[in-house]
Amino acid sequence: MQLSNLPIKCYSCKPFNNSIMGRELCIAEVEVHTVQAREAVKFLEKNQNVIFCGDMNWDDKLDGQFPLSDGWIDAWTELRPGEVGWTYDTKSNKMLSGNRTLQKRLDRFVCKLRDFKISEIEMIGMDAITWSITYQGKENEKTGPKYGASCFT
Repeated sequence: MQLSNLPIKCYSCKPFNNSIMGRELCIAEVEVHTVQAREAVKFLEKNQNVIFCGDMNWDDKLDGQFPLSDGWIDAWTELRPGEVGWTYDTKSNKMLSGNRTLQKRLDRFVCKLRDFKISEIEMIGMDAITWSITYQGKENEKTGPKYGASCFT
């Protein structure tokens, strides 16, 4: 779980029916995601050059706009205005294929830079790699595309 030192109100897991790797959806309800982000930005603000990035599970519709103080920028929106930048995309990421479409920019790359300037940003980890599974005691082997992560970064 990203950005949480707060007590968990409730927690539950639901296994995905189509997950070869045994993945599951884990849901934890915690208190105030926005307050945590604000606290992190405030803590990092004392530094002159800061990059704060990662899988923050940030949802603009639920959490609002990511809270940035003066001097901070969201690198994606700054350098690619008008581009959605979805890092969680069930349409383009085959590891996330399912019965519904979900496209969100859950990952963030925000920074406050005095001595540097960000000139470009791009998505990585979007290409499929080959995988194979050999089941013990069986002669058939399965192969197919695999992505490095469920989110593009």
